[in-house]
Amino acid sequence: MTIATDRHLLSIDSEIARAPDRLSVDCLRAKRAAYLVRQGHVAEASSLLDDLKVRYSASPTAAISSWLNFVEGLRFLFQGRNADAMDKMLRAHALASAASLVPMRALSAGWLANLKFGVLDIEGVADRILEALQHSTATDHQALSRVCLVAAVSLHFANRYDLAKPWYASAQFHAVEEGDEATISALMHNKACMGVATLRQAVLGGVTRAGPLVPDALLQADSTINYDSLAGVQSVNTWAPVLKAQALSLRGMFAESLDIYEKNLEAGKSQGLSRVLCYMYADVAWCQAQLGKARESRSNVDLAISNISSECLIDDRAATHSRLAGTLAAIGAGDEAAIHATAALTDWNQFRQLQQEIVLRLGALTPR
Repeated sequence: MTIATDRHLLSIDSEIARAPDRLSVDCLRAKRAAYLVRQGHVAEASSLLDDLKVRYSASPTAAISSWLNFVEGLRFLFQGRNADAMDKMLRAHALASAASLVPMRALSAGWLANLKFGVLDIEGVADRILEALQHSTATDHQALSRVCLVAAVSLHFANRYDLAKPWYASAQFHAVEEGDEATISALMHNKACMGVATLRQAVLGGVTRAGPLVPDALLQADSTINYDSLAGVQSVNTWAPVLKAQALSLRGMFAESLDIYEKNLEAGKSQGLSRVLCYMYADVAWCQAQLGKARESRSNVDLAISNISSECLIDDRAATHSRLAGTLAAIGAGDEAAIHATAALTDWNQFRQLQQEIVLRLGALTPR
């Protein structure tokens, strides 16, 4: 699918043609820019943003300023600049709240929930989900699709796919109603990501998966790759292959996994992969060790260790230590392996506590 035939963009263009005044037109143009960012068409979005900034530089309005901050927040998010994204999204939300721009308040709250989940601030996630639900109507499909997706991912991450499933269904309903290909792609990608995460929890952390309803991680990754290709989504086009590489590695298909990593890992750094590089390198090292490539494996072990930082989420860090422990044992570095095995145990225990908090705060909520 191309920009010229995208159903959601055509719908926005139709709204622009019917808009009653210049401000309404320009708010819709900002909405168009936001969608282009989420599709990965950043150059086209930036051109629209630059034009709006010039047009309103001398006489800013709350509505346009809120939209501009919102779009810039999305742009930073898809570049992996989460702190900058949070700053812009908070500005968009504050302007919308102060000016009683209720739909934008709900939309920005939904994306703030997304950003809060990115740093595993579960209290913040719950607060923003409630705010978005309270300030949206049944036809605020963009806000509702995003907030339902965040709730679904959070509960799936907590290994409660049974609770996540109705939220995924609501997210898909609102995205389809909006004709929003980018959100449908995000839904598929996030479901695949959480599917791999729960498989990883089971294989490396001993966290039991929640029954037969859990989707197959490898199938989900393949479906995401195929959908993005058909829909023309470019914003996360290296994430899905890397998810597939993880799933293959967890299933013991080491050569296939390594081939995908080698083709996609470096390119993925520009799409927000930097914070999970520790696990990527550890998984590459594991695959190499299983294939008898001890020297190459040792090199990637060192890269994995050098990329463990405060930005790593607890499950990524736990899985990294687990992979490092197994890899170091396989290449004959038993003393180092024991250190990582101990660190992994500590992190997995902390992760289980986080999962309990997610269910406590979100488990009783219902989607719209």
